[in-house]
Amino acid sequence: FMLDHGVRSLERAGQHSSAGHDSKQAQHKEWLHYLRFRVELSKGNVVTATELLQEASGVPGSSSRMLVLYVQLCLCKQENFNCLSLGVTALQLLLQKLVEELQHNSQTSRLEETAVMVQQTLQKLVELAKNDGDKLKLFKQAADLMGTNEALSSTPTGHMEWMLITAYNRGIALAQQGKLNEAEQHIYAALNIQRAAKVLSVKEEEMKRALQIVKELAEEEETGSASYIPASLIQP
Repeated sequence: FMLDHGVRSLERAGQHSSAGHDSKQAQHKEWLHYLRFRVELSKGNVVTATELLQEASGVPGSSSRMLVLYVQLCLCKQENFNCLSLGVTALQLLLQKLVEELQHNSQTSRLEETAVMVQQTLQKLVELAKNDGDKLKLFKQAADLMGTNEALSSTPTGHMEWMLITAYNRGIALAQQGKLNEAEQHIYAALNIQRAAKVLSVKEEEMKRALQIVKELAEEEETGSASYIPASLIQP
């Protein structure tokens, strides 16, 4: 009831706002949209909430900071499957918005802040990914983004190193299970992250050696003999 009342109050306030305050009106609309989303989410109307979430990312002039609120709201209720699914969608939309801001922002301090948020968002998406296929797509996306954005590839944080090590260690684990094709893809993705990033200190030669071992095993079709590959050539 209180949320519904808040939405109606904001709607009335918006109707009486003067036309000369475009910026305030835009912010007003963003918050009104967010409140509507909260109302629908609290009622369990997942379809409507999803539509509102999609609309929020497309509002002209909308910022990543507002989408962060949507993410936080969904993930704080992630024990609910529908909220978790919405959280992943919100993270994906946030990532798109952040990449846009990264491409169009020229202020150094803001670039670094946005780059860190991109890396954090990618890591969270990997953590929430349901399977290896989804994670692999994100590892590849991380390498692609760093390869095309100077600020992202040169901003030192632990998030990209976490992505690299996670991709690599998963590749080793898959190799030990005899899943050599998947293992090769994961180790290759880790190498691409290493090559795209300018600030990671992980040993590239060890990854290359592991990749070569996996390739040789795959060529020989010895799917059950990968157990001698070291469990972790890179320590997390």
